[in-house]
Amino acid sequence: MESMATYSLISDQISLSPLDVHLLVSLLDGRSNGYDLTRSCEIRMARTTPLNTSNIYKSLKSMQKLMLVASVASKSADRRQKTIYRISSLGRMVLEQEIAEQARFVGIAQALLGETKKN
Repeated sequence: MESMATYSLISDQISLSPLDVHLLVSLLDGRSNGYDLTRSCEIRMARTTPLNTSNIYKSLKSMQKLMLVASVASKSADRRQKTIYRISSLGRMVLEQEIAEQARFVGIAQALLGETKKN
């Protein structure tokens, strides 16, 4: 089993796109297929135009290679093969670090914006 220090070192080297972050957040709700993840991201991102599905699957595949996301094939009610995705423990850790970093950056930006209003 990998140690937390090893996970931390790995997660420090991973850069997430905004789409990656939205996908990982969507997977916090539980396992999901690509179609449902696309719809969830469109809602969370307040998109008025649909997301490009190929970008969703490209992002999921990339995150699978980084072990941020795991997948399993399953059959739906109509017997079609579907891939179901879930966030891994490493994916959760990387997401937590990304959110903390973004929160830190937002705090800095808000402080600077506050200073510019005073001047």
